[in-house]
Amino acid sequence: MALQKNGTPYIEVNGADLSRAKVEISKNGGYLVSFVMTTGGAEKMLKMTIANQPDTNTGFKRRMAILLDGIVLSAPSLNSPIRGEGQIEGNFTLKDVEFLVQILNSGSLPGAISKQPISENVVGATMGADAIAKGKFASWLGLGTTIVGVLAYYRFAGFVATISLALNLAMIMACMMLFRQPLTLAGLAGLVLSVGMSVDANVLVFERIREEREKNATTRMAIRNGFDRAWTTIFDSNLTTLISAFVLYYVGTEQIKGFAMTLIIGLVISMFTAVFFAHNLFEIAERWGLAKLNMADYVNQAKRSLFGPQDIDCLAWFT
Repeated sequence: MALQKNGTPYIEVNGADLSRAKVEISKNGGYLVSFVMTTGGAEKMLKMTIANQPDTNTGFKRRMAILLDGIVLSAPSLNSPIRGEGQIEGNFTLKDVEFLVQILNSGSLPGAISKQPISENVVGATMGADAIAKGKFASWLGLGTTIVGVLAYYRFAGFVATISLALNLAMIMACMMLFRQPLTLAGLAGLVLSVGMSVDANVLVFERIREEREKNATTRMAIRNGFDRAWTTIFDSNLTTLISAFVLYYVGTEQIKGFAMTLIIGLVISMFTAVFFAHNLFEIAERWGLAKLNMADYVNQAKRSLFGPQDIDCLAWFT
């Protein structure tokens, strides 16, 4: 410890003498750091600041340094003696004062490291490879099941949806390579979810086409009206999910960001493949006489066999 000229040691105020520090707004509208000392710290601060108060004759002001691990983080000028409370003013930005407050409050908290850990986890070298393998298997299984179900239920329209889905996956992977976004396990989950959202958009279109065919509309009119009627619903559902994905990316951890980024890319691309690309495929197929709009109707057949041809009045059950 350094000595004063008269041989008396300098008084040191450390983090244990500080009660709390916080960000405040100065009278001029700027940012400052206010701090409150403990009872014992207030007496030490008073002795230290009295011994180093400004020289009234020359106007010279000494500086009071804030040190962390021996490094000076800030050295404000001492304007007057301080006891229980004080302020650090200057040409600070909000980021500067938040940094100082964090350092001061962290220094006032006691820290101790126990020799014995609270818990121990041993992870084998093959665990990561096993998780990746299971994630890939689950993704391919989900993708394959979705394609089989769409083809079995919607037939030719399901074939168009499958082509759109393949383009969707190819464009997602291309965008991830372009943005240099790694495909993590969370990213695989986002990829599968974006596939589901893309198929959901196709299902909305196909059901509208089915309704148009039941009204005896021509193939060309059924296709155009089906896409036009489903567009608003598709846009609303994708927009709300997209907003949630942006929030996850902004506030989430690195794992959550991988999921959110893949989902964002997938949603944007699915809007293109499920609406624009699939619509044009239907139009081309209709011009060549290849568009077949006959679809399976297992759900409505089951409903009619159980409840008859009339609609189900669910509200009547609760009134």
